[in-house]
Amino acid sequence: YVKKILCEELGAPANSAVNCVPLEDFGGHHPDPNLTYAADLVETMKSGEHDFGAAFDGDGDRNMILGKHGFFVNPSDSVAVIAATSSAFR
Repeated sequence: YVKKILCEELGAPANSAVNCVPLEDFGGHHPDPNLTYAADLVETMKSGEHDFGAAFDGDGDRNMILGKHGFFVNPSDSVAVIAATSSAFR
């Protein structure tokens, strides 16, 4: 669903959705997306080339949202970010 939403519906480039096929073993990666286990995403975001980055586990109960230049959004605050921008998804 990541490619469907981000790429097809919102127009993000197809190569911007990575590691988005659900795999039983998380593709050999740690299931908790945080600053340590998703360091590759953090480094990519630090370049400033992208405005939004997100990582989450298979069922979405663990997530990490990053802004431009790797700005880290606390997982507790991510719900507020989603709520504040929810009108964009109607």
